[in-house]
Amino acid sequence: MSEKRLGALPVAAEFLRRLDVAGIVDGLCPGGASAHLTHGQVIEALVANRLMSPAPLVRVGDWARPWAVEEVFGIEPDLLSDDRLARALDAVERRYHDFKGPLAVTPVFVQHHRRVAALIQVICPALLVFCFIERQVRRALGPEQTMSGLYPDNRRVRPTGRMIFYHLGELTLRIGHVTDSPTVQITRGVPLHLLDVLDTDIGQTRWPQNCG
Repeated sequence: MSEKRLGALPVAAEFLRRLDVAGIVDGLCPGGASAHLTHGQVIEALVANRLMSPAPLVRVGDWARPWAVEEVFGIEPDLLSDDRLARALDAVERRYHDFKGPLAVTPVFVQHHRRVAALIQVICPALLVFCFIERQVRRALGPEQTMSGLYPDNRRVRPTGRMIFYHLGELTLRIGHVTDSPTVQITRGVPLHLLDVLDTDIGQTRWPQNCG
């Protein structure tokens, strides 16, 4: 039996599905199917990486292994090689060029401007998902938009996106034998409450499991 970090991956996956990020990317950047991954799937994985563990976009496969990326997104970590990421980012950058206008800003202190433009296309949907999650939690909490349990003193505060991801970051996925369903480990009520107000059923991700 082993464990993987789950964190807010199911929530990120659900909001990426609602926004149809993979479908939009694949529609704009066709022909990206390679090694069982489309450009849209790669961008989804990169957005999840930005939300869970912001770091330089290299060795993303190494990041994905201890996280439940394969169980949530159906993407094997070995497929997220630096070469595959570069090809997806290059494809996105070619379409990003179509949107450049009079407000285009020239990046500085970088070797390749086109790569910065592609990275912006990853950061933007990541920020969009981050803000949507914060907005939905606040709206679901009613007029006061506050909840308790986010701080040790249990005072009621307005949740921020950073707080939400921090508390969902406690979730882990316990993987048993081949015939057993993975089990989500929830030790406190705050993550469960957040999943409820986010209307995210972790039983409807791309892997079957039981809440433990």
